Amino acid sequence: MSKRKQHNPVFKAKVALEALKGERTVTELASRFDIHPTMIHQWKKALVDGASDVFECGGTSKAPPPDKEALKNLHAKIGKLTVERYFLAEKLRRAMIEWDHPKLAIIKQCHLLSFSRSIYYHEPKGESTENLNLMFEIDRQFLNTPFYGVQQMTWHLRARGRMVNVKRVRRLMQLMGLMPIYQKPHTSIPAKGHKKYPYLLQGMKIDRPNQVWSAYITYIPLAKGFIYLVAIMDWHSRKVLAWRLSNTMDVQFCVDALDDAVNRYGSPEIFNTYQGSQFTS
Repeated sequence: MSKRKQHNPVFKAKVALEALKGERTVTELASRFDIHPTMIHQWKKALVDGASDVFECGGTSKAPPPDKEALKNLHAKIGKLTVERYFLAEKLRRAMIEWDHPKLAIIKQCHLLSFSRSIYYHEPKGESTENLNLMFEIDRQFLNTPFYGVQQMTWHLRARGRMVNVKRVRRLMQLMGLMPIYQKPHTSIPAKGHKKYPYLLQGMKIDRPNQVWSAYITYIPLAKGFIYLVAIMDWHSRKVLAWRLSNTMDVQFCVDALDDAVNRYGSPEIFNTYQGSQFTS
């Protein structure tokens, strides 16, 4: 098992600053620094959230929050040790069973050791040669197209003359631990515990500027990744009052766009958005 790569704080700060500039997409940054895109999102958020601590009164700062990466590594290590402990205990119990014991039958020995008799007798057969060949082909194709899901991988194998169905490909990909890497917008998921506001526009006549504003987030596909766009618009005039771009889905660029619109045009009577976490937070 390969050792998990550790990144020092200087490297994390460098990557987070590059993401904060917004000159490159997350996909481009991930390729440049050889890291997973999720880390870039986490490090950029940590940089933005912790920036205010630098300007605390008296030059003192708050106690640093726990390192999420270190905490994740610790949980992973605990899980690994648990699995190894269980594996070792099972091996020891299996080795303690004696086939030719003069007084204790196998079933009695298994009962005394709290060991399932069916597990003791079971001999794993492993995957067939055909499945192993399929897994090799899936792995080779996944390296070239890591965004292939189960359905696309099934189509690819069928195009190469492999008579496989979706269920078989799904089982083999799960066995190999392959998860497609693709952009998941999910811009409408509310944050847990946040207030859900009522819809105020039912049957309302909108006949003047600054009566109703709306905000919308979408994502724009680029040659190398995605970038997010938030726009603030007046419903009566259909004018785009403010907009911002960001290479990560966070709250700050939405707040910046709204602040810009309010500073330039004043506050609306109603501000209407869908209730994703960027707006309910």
